[in-house]
Amino acid sequence: MGNYNAKRNEMAKYAYREICLYQKLAEINKFDINAICLDDEWEEVPLCSKQKLHMNLANMLNPRYILLENSLQMQHVFTSGTSGQCLEVCWLLEDTKKSLLPLWLKRMKQYGIVPQDCLCTFFSAKRYDKEPNWYIQTNREISFAKEDLYEKRMLEIYNKIVEANVKWMIVQPCLLELLYQVMKKYELPVWNSLAYIELTGEFLTNSFYKRMKKWFGVPIANQYGTHEVNTIAYGETTDYLDVVESNVYVEIVDTNGRVLQDGSEGEVCVTCFTNKAMPFVRYLVGDKGVMRTQDGKRQLRLTKARCMDFIYLEDGTMINPYIFQKAIEITNYYMDDEVCQFQFIQKGYNVMHVILVTEGGYEFGQVCRCITEHIYQKEMQDMHFEFEKREFLFGNDEKEKWGWFLSEI
Repeated sequence: MGNYNAKRNEMAKYAYREICLYQKLAEINKFDINAICLDDEWEEVPLCSKQKLHMNLANMLNPRYILLENSLQMQHVFTSGTSGQCLEVCWLLEDTKKSLLPLWLKRMKQYGIVPQDCLCTFFSAKRYDKEPNWYIQTNREISFAKEDLYEKRMLEIYNKIVEANVKWMIVQPCLLELLYQVMKKYELPVWNSLAYIELTGEFLTNSFYKRMKKWFGVPIANQYGTHEVNTIAYGETTDYLDVVESNVYVEIVDTNGRVLQDGSEGEVCVTCFTNKAMPFVRYLVGDKGVMRTQDGKRQLRLTKARCMDFIYLEDGTMINPYIFQKAIEITNYYMDDEVCQFQFIQKGYNVMHVILVTEGGYEFGQVCRCITEHIYQKEMQDMHFEFEKREFLFGNDEKEKWGWFLSEI
């Protein structure tokens, strides 16, 4: 535990010494990291939320790495937007590898998965691509676009997976559900090469987990993490997951940042040890959970987290709502990140209510038209979009995670 806390303390001191955002937090909170003993007064370190980062993203990147921002040494990833706020996160490539190493060791030791094995993933199309390829294939990976997953496309995806002899998958539960539904409907068998599935990106229910294990007949792991810090916890269960202590420090806190006792529900708060380009210290992920120590290991169980619904049409068609996220990303590309926060709520089979918080640099109607023009899905042609402009989407609790898509069907 001493070394664990020492790594936490070291990263906090690094962030408050190097990063403008944390220096501003210190000034606002009248906090001096050099004036306290972090082992005894860790709770005095200010909390950091996604909302604060979104408003100060330019001050988040370590200045010493600015010249590497557009180089091959720097990796850029976008958060999923499940909170209605997408963040662009920067990682040094060497730090990404260091962060993911513990996860790779678990895959190899427990499931026999090695980097040479064929992997299936799903990707979000680049926001400037109007008509991206629906899949990308290399010798080791086949990846499919999330945005256009109608039934015919899912059949094509299944056939591509079989042809590629996919051995393992990293996939969100909502996407695996679509694949399962089409396999079940058309009585398609599980392909022989499949050996392992890793679920990530959404809250995992026990009923879904059992159904997928029974259908696919292979080990299924639950990997809890974020693009901001990579893997937080991992395990072959929907209950308590082992915290990846070589990568993150995890605590459960109340609204004032006070650490709660084991077994008490609160906000999941993480400090990442590996992302030096864009450090995250006492970062509120937006999920809730409880912690415990079992056999000397720190374990985390989520109680409230991301969960994806589908767009439902009157004929029973299920459409992945990522088509909306893509439309927002394209709009922000053309309109200088005009959309700050967003939420799509399906009110009826043909009615979609859209709540937007914008910067005010463009006329609101122009923003709405840009969004609807970039929803590329023919089945959505009859959908009526009702737009609402708000000053602030998330109410008074900045740590509460709101789904960016909700269905009331």
